[in-house]
Amino acid sequence: MRLIQYHRSFDLSGSAVLDCAPRLAIPSALLPVEPPLREIPPGLQAYLAELHETHPQLSPILGILPHLSTVASTVDRNFDDPAFWRNAVGATIIIGPVVRRLLTMPRLSDYAVSEAEFDLLMVQEMVRLACLMLLSAIKGRFGLNTLDMGPLWTKFSRLLSQPLDNIPRQIQQLRLWALMVSGLVQPAEGRAAPLVLSVVNTMAVMGLSSSLDAVNAVKRLVWVGILEEQQVALLAQEIDKLSGADAILGSALGEN
Repeated sequence: MRLIQYHRSFDLSGSAVLDCAPRLAIPSALLPVEPPLREIPPGLQAYLAELHETHPQLSPILGILPHLSTVASTVDRNFDDPAFWRNAVGATIIIGPVVRRLLTMPRLSDYAVSEAEFDLLMVQEMVRLACLMLLSAIKGRFGLNTLDMGPLWTKFSRLLSQPLDNIPRQIQQLRLWALMVSGLVQPAEGRAAPLVLSVVNTMAVMGLSSSLDAVNAVKRLVWVGILEEQQVALLAQEIDKLSGADAILGSALGEN
């Protein structure tokens, strides 16, 4: 049984590095079940319900975000428990099914769509990659390999040059989430200037004037505060410097 579990974990890890669908199936008992509504933050529930109604073509990623939220809640709830972080098998059970769903999602090349729909699906791809990078960062806290982080960041950074002018304002929040999360799981010295510029441009479209506004908008979706807040202040300074904002992040780190 342990050997089979090892093979599945190895297959999943290798697939994450290559960003391709895993080859080995998993038992039905390990397939993710839909999280109870009470476990999904109300703000995320409302946002996803609206997007399911207005943009059903984004349903693949919208269906995964509640599962990611459950992972985030589990990590935050157990952050101070050393035994939690030593349980590599438990980590695989928590993270693995979500990673698998992200790796088996349809890709941009699978669609034949109009330019407007292509922009929407580009956001979906940005969110998919940001989810994988966030999960990779969490894996690192468990002492598991994070070899997928570099290739995922390379793929994500290539999407930053896309203007995505046809994105509705309600989708811009999803794009902002992907930008902020991907930036927060990167070391400050490894963060690309185009990412910060993309954050500032997205904030402008959304009518947000400071990094505090951006952080609060992102927190309403999926937020792993204890993992990311080490980087929040540094990214906030970069955002406010580029945008010319005078706002100070301050106590926003403890909100929501």
